[in-house]
This record gives sequence, structure tokens and C-alpha cells, in this order.
Amino acid sequence: MAITRKVCRERVRELIGDLNIQAPVVPSRRMDVEIHDQMRRLAALAGYADEYVKNIVTLVEGDFDYTLPASVQYDRISHVFLDSQGWPLDEKPRDLLVYLTERPGAESSKGDPRLYAMWQDESQVVQLLVYPVPRQADFLHAMRSAIPATLATDASLIPFGEELTDALVKAVAVACVQSLTPEQRARLPSAGDVALWQQDKEVSVHNEAIRRGRMLRPRRFAFVRW
Repeated sequence: MAITRKVCRERVRELIGDLNIQAPVVPSRRMDVEIHDQMRRLAALAGYADEYVKNIVTLVEGDFDYTLPASVQYDRISHVFLDSQGWPLDEKPRDLLVYLTERPGAESSKGDPRLYAMWQDESQVVQLLVYPVPRQADFLHAMRSAIPATLATDASLIPFGEELTDALVKAVAVACVQSLTPEQRARLPSAGDVALWQQDKEVSVHNEAIRRGRMLRPRRFAFVRW
């Protein structure tokens, strides 16, 4: 069952005994970075593969502003490619792309896009800006992860099953405890259980990889001669 980043952080704190929210041993920002990094690492180990999605956007000459359907799942897009040139576009902050596309003369400075910004507005519509302004009709393709490219907020979902979620909590706990000084570890009552957490994590990842292997394995059909 999927959990949010906030719930994952709370489970890690409970596991390592870092329960003083006013003065935590491991800062929340540090833990959030580990949750993101370990999520991607475990997903790769368990067999969560990225997929190549063609034609997420049809570019029109002279048009730099696009609206995409929510089915694009922009939060899982890790790379965007320009069809005609084959190169990846660099993702930039939204404010920078707004400035570049709205400044005087921007529409006359056409070329093959090299930059993009993508976000979801208040109405849940995905917005896309590209720069420079396309000089010709073209397409954008994307690499979409089976998991979110980023965990932007505490409400962001981590789409793991129960076993891999447990592995994630223990992997984050191990990484956080190992980054502490001896004095900081002494403040955590469960810090000595790192070896056990590491072992449990490896078993859970192995089981999930086997489960996904069975789930993704092509079906075999028996043909009977009549």
C-alpha cells in the first residue's frame, strides 16, 4: 500500500527512536533527501523500470506554451527529448522559462528547443514551456519513471507495496544512522540495530524482485492438437 513522504518519515523516526520533533537528531530535510534517494535505489533493485513515452507533446512552429493531459504524469518524467535532434532538453525553473519566453523579441528568436519547464497548476492541468520558441513542427518524447521523479511535498505518494515500503523505511534508517557522529548515535535508543535493518531490507527487496519477476513474466500458452 502506498504511503506519503510524511508517513515514511514518521515511521523512520519511530524505528530509530528519534521522537523529539522539537530537537530531532536527524533533521527532516536530511531525512527527506534519504527517502527520495533510497526510494529510487530500491525501485531499481526491485525491477521498477523506466519507460520511453513517445509524442507527449506536438510542438507547433512559433508556439512555446502548451497544456498537457494529466495522464502524462509529469511528476514521473525524468527526461524530455526533442524528436528532430534527438537531444535531451534541460529542465529549468518555471520563473526562468517565463522570463525567457515573455521578454521582448522572444517570439522572433526561433530555434530548436533546448530548455523546458513543466508543472501542474491549481486546476490540475499540466503546463509546459519550451525555449527557444520552436522554429518548426516537432515532437517531444520522455522517459517516465515507474516511481515519481521527485517527492516534492509531504503529501507525495511513494507507490510501493507493503514489503518494499518496509524495506524503504529500514534503508532510510540505516543511511541516517550511519551519517551520524558517535555522540549523535548515542542519543538514539535503537541505533545499534543497523545490521538487522540492513538484513531485513535486503530480504524484502529480494522478495519484491521475485514477485515482480513473476508478475512481469510473459504468459506461456499450451497448444493442444485437436
